[in-house]
Amino acid sequence: MCQASSEFREFWDSHEILDAIDAPKALQCPNLGILNFDFVSFQHLNDTNLTVSIHVPHQGGTVGKMLQLLIDYRGRQSESLESSQRV
Repeated sequence: MCQASSEFREFWDSHEILDAIDAPKALQCPNLGILNFDFVSFQHLNDTNLTVSIHVPHQGGTVGKMLQLLIDYRGRQSESLESSQRV
């Protein structure tokens, strides 16, 4: 994240983070099968109720599965819009 975002890097470097978790996570999706992520979660130092959690999809398969899901969804949305315009 620090490499991708200068804003995140500044926030991270300010050391206002109480606790950080970085772990692999696998989710079973009924339509796509197993999706693999890097799970990152951290809490703000002054407010432990403030938690940021991020699921970063693995490049090896999960990104492709998610892209295909979006393409299929957009196709269905487009078909639905076209059929409603015919009525």
